Amino acid sequence: MTTSSHSPIKTEARRIDGVSIRYAESDARDVSAILLSPWQESLFTFEQMWSRLAEHAHLVAIDLPVQIITGDHDPGVLPVNSDYLHKQLPHSKSVKINAGHFAWADAADEYTTQIIDWWSGGYERV
Repeated sequence: MTTSSHSPIKTEARRIDGVSIRYAESDARDVSAILLSPWQESLFTFEQMWSRLAEHAHLVAIDLPVQIITGDHDPGVLPVNSDYLHKQLPHSKSVKINAGHFAWADAADEYTTQIIDWWSGGYERV
């Protein structure tokens, strides 16, 4: 996604626990809103609406590291979808586990291990 130099969104980066987090913020208002979108250049998915929303709320948009956990034999959401997401998300980790659609129930131990690894600093390796 390309953005013009006249974009109302001005990005900044802040380092938190060794991870560079890119964000954008509007002027202060009485109400605040956090905008999250897990797509490449996600901050700019809000470009067309940013100015109008910023009239009503203090906006904060954040790009965060993402972990994708997929059951490798999910009949409803094919594992190829996680491959696509992983390619589109610049700061992501993709893991396929021996599970179906309800991976957290089918393979609870492996799913939990993946989450704990992510929380324990795995996000720093993406």
